[in-house]
Amino acid sequence: MQEYVVATWGSWREDESRRETDEQVSSGRTEVIELNGLPIGVQLVDRPGTHIQLVQLYIAKEFQRRGFGTQLLKRLLIEAGESRT
Repeated sequence: MQEYVVATWGSWREDESRRETDEQVSSGRTEVIELNGLPIGVQLVDRPGTHIQLVQLYIAKEFQRRGFGTQLLKRLLIEAGESRT
């Protein structure tokens, strides 16, 4: 994500980024997406009880356009459908 953040906002703050990510992971909002043990992305999902909201989905450039994002979205749609019943 560093490349994206720098391109978008002009700078990267390593300590701040790590702290925020650690907080989000420990709260269960952020999940590291792995393929065979290799981290390839991150998704941030809010589940306040009334709905499911995908806040962020990042897939590393070299893993994009291979169906990983589609699989994650399908899983969230299934989860949302199951939570309505």
